[in-house]
Amino acid sequence: PPLADRTRFRRSIYSFVVFISSVALLLIGLAPGFFTAGVLIVGGIGLGGTFALGLVLLSEYSEDAAAAARLTAMAFFFSYSLAALGPLLSGLILQVWDSWPMVYEFLAAVGLVQLLTVLPLKRGVLIR
Repeated sequence: PPLADRTRFRRSIYSFVVFISSVALLLIGLAPGFFTAGVLIVGGIGLGGTFALGLVLLSEYSEDAAAAARLTAMAFFFSYSLAALGPLLSGLILQVWDSWPMVYEFLAAVGLVQLLTVLPLKRGVLIR
Protein backbone atom coordinates (compact mmCIF):
# COMPACT_ATOMS: atom_id res chain seq x y z
CA PRO A 1 0.00 0.00 0.00
CA PRO A 2 2.72 2.62 0.63
CA LEU A 3 3.93 2.20 -2.95
CA ALA A 4 0.38 2.17 -4.29
CA ASP A 5 -0.22 5.62 -2.81
CA ARG A 6 2.56 7.05 -4.96
CA THR A 7 1.16 6.04 -8.34
CA ARG A 8 -2.01 6.38 -10.37
CA PHE A 9 -1.56 3.00 -12.04
CA ARG A 10 -2.91 0.79 -9.27
CA ARG A 11 -5.07 -1.28 -11.61
CA SER A 12 -2.10 -1.98 -13.87
CA ILE A 13 0.11 -2.93 -10.93
CA TYR A 14 -2.66 -5.19 -9.58
CA SER A 15 -2.98 -6.87 -12.98
CA PHE A 16 0.80 -7.34 -13.10
CA VAL A 17 1.07 -8.95 -9.65
CA VAL A 18 -1.87 -11.26 -10.43
CA PHE A 19 -0.14 -12.24 -13.66
CA ILE A 20 3.23 -12.96 -12.02
CA SER A 21 1.50 -14.97 -9.29
CA SER A 22 -0.21 -17.10 -11.92
CA VAL A 23 3.01 -17.56 -13.90
CA ALA A 24 4.83 -18.58 -10.71
CA LEU A 25 2.12 -21.14 -9.92
CA LEU A 26 2.41 -22.56 -13.44
CA LEU A 27 6.19 -22.78 -13.14
CA ILE A 28 5.94 -24.55 -9.78
CA GLY A 29 3.58 -27.10 -11.29
CA LEU A 30 5.10 -27.60 -14.72
CA ALA A 31 8.81 -27.04 -14.08
CA PRO A 32 9.39 -27.68 -10.37
CA GLY A 33 13.17 -27.81 -10.75
CA PHE A 34 13.45 -24.51 -12.62
CA PHE A 35 15.01 -21.87 -10.35
CA THR A 36 12.77 -22.94 -7.49
CA ALA A 37 13.83 -20.34 -4.93
CA GLY A 38 13.47 -17.47 -7.39
CA VAL A 39 10.07 -18.64 -8.57
CA LEU A 40 8.85 -18.94 -4.97
CA ILE A 41 10.16 -15.47 -4.09
CA VAL A 42 8.57 -13.85 -7.14
CA GLY A 43 5.35 -15.79 -6.56
CA GLY A 44 5.28 -14.70 -2.92
CA ILE A 45 5.76 -11.07 -3.90
CA GLY A 46 2.96 -11.46 -6.43
CA LEU A 47 0.56 -13.06 -3.96
CA GLY A 48 1.35 -10.49 -1.26
CA GLY A 49 0.92 -7.66 -3.75
CA THR A 50 -2.37 -9.10 -4.94
CA PHE A 51 -3.79 -9.16 -1.42
CA ALA A 52 -2.53 -5.68 -0.49
CA LEU A 53 -3.53 -4.02 -3.75
CA GLY A 54 -6.92 -5.71 -3.65
CA LEU A 55 -7.58 -3.95 -0.36
CA VAL A 56 -6.32 -0.64 -1.75
CA LEU A 57 -8.62 -0.93 -4.76
CA LEU A 58 -11.61 -1.73 -2.55
CA SER A 59 -11.12 1.49 -0.61
CA GLU A 60 -10.28 3.57 -3.67
CA TYR A 61 -13.51 2.77 -5.46
CA SER A 62 -15.76 3.34 -2.44
CA GLU A 63 -17.46 6.67 -1.86
CA ASP A 64 -16.73 6.82 1.89
CA ALA A 65 -15.31 4.80 4.78
CA ALA A 66 -18.62 3.08 5.52
CA ALA A 67 -19.00 1.98 1.90
CA ALA A 68 -15.40 0.74 1.90
CA ALA A 69 -16.07 -1.29 5.05
CA ARG A 70 -19.21 -2.84 3.53
CA LEU A 71 -17.46 -3.61 0.25
CA THR A 72 -14.45 -5.10 2.03
CA ALA A 73 -16.67 -7.26 4.24
CA MET A 74 -18.56 -8.54 1.21
CA ALA A 75 -15.33 -9.19 -0.70
CA PHE A 76 -13.81 -11.05 2.26
CA PHE A 77 -16.94 -13.16 2.72
CA PHE A 78 -17.05 -14.06 -0.97
CA SER A 79 -13.32 -14.65 -1.44
CA TYR A 80 -12.78 -16.63 1.77
CA SER A 81 -15.85 -18.75 1.02
CA LEU A 82 -14.40 -19.59 -2.38
CA ALA A 83 -10.93 -20.09 -0.90
CA ALA A 84 -12.37 -22.70 1.44
CA LEU A 85 -13.15 -24.77 -1.64
CA GLY A 86 -9.48 -24.75 -2.71
CA PRO A 87 -8.32 -27.70 -0.61
CA LEU A 88 -11.43 -29.67 -1.54
CA LEU A 89 -10.99 -29.10 -5.27
CA SER A 90 -7.23 -29.69 -5.08
CA GLY A 91 -7.88 -32.97 -3.26
CA LEU A 92 -10.45 -33.91 -5.88
CA ILE A 93 -7.95 -33.24 -8.67
CA LEU A 94 -5.35 -35.37 -6.89
CA GLN A 95 -7.87 -38.15 -6.22
CA VAL A 96 -9.16 -38.33 -9.79
CA TRP A 97 -6.09 -37.46 -11.89
CA ASP A 98 -3.22 -37.90 -9.38
CA SER A 99 -1.52 -34.83 -10.85
CA TRP A 100 0.21 -32.10 -8.86
CA PRO A 101 0.89 -30.09 -12.03
CA MET A 102 -2.86 -30.03 -12.66
CA VAL A 103 -3.43 -28.68 -9.14
CA TYR A 104 -1.06 -25.79 -9.85
CA GLU A 105 -2.65 -25.21 -13.27
CA PHE A 106 -6.03 -24.97 -11.51
CA LEU A 107 -4.61 -22.49 -8.98
CA ALA A 108 -3.05 -20.41 -11.78
CA ALA A 109 -6.39 -20.34 -13.60
CA VAL A 110 -8.12 -19.17 -10.43
CA GLY A 111 -5.49 -16.45 -10.15
CA LEU A 112 -6.11 -15.30 -13.71
CA VAL A 113 -9.85 -15.12 -13.02
CA GLN A 114 -8.93 -12.36 -10.55
CA LEU A 115 -8.09 -10.20 -13.54
CA LEU A 116 -11.80 -10.07 -14.31
CA THR A 117 -12.29 -8.07 -11.12
CA VAL A 118 -10.20 -5.24 -12.59
CA LEU A 119 -12.25 -4.79 -15.76
CA PRO A 120 -15.19 -2.87 -14.26
CA LEU A 121 -12.88 -0.54 -12.31
CA LYS A 122 -12.34 2.72 -14.17
CA ARG A 123 -11.36 6.15 -12.94
CA GLY A 124 -14.26 8.01 -11.42
CA VAL A 125 -16.37 4.89 -10.89
CA LEU A 126 -17.62 4.36 -7.34
CA ILE A 127 -18.99 1.08 -6.06
CA ARG A 128 -21.98 1.64 -3.79
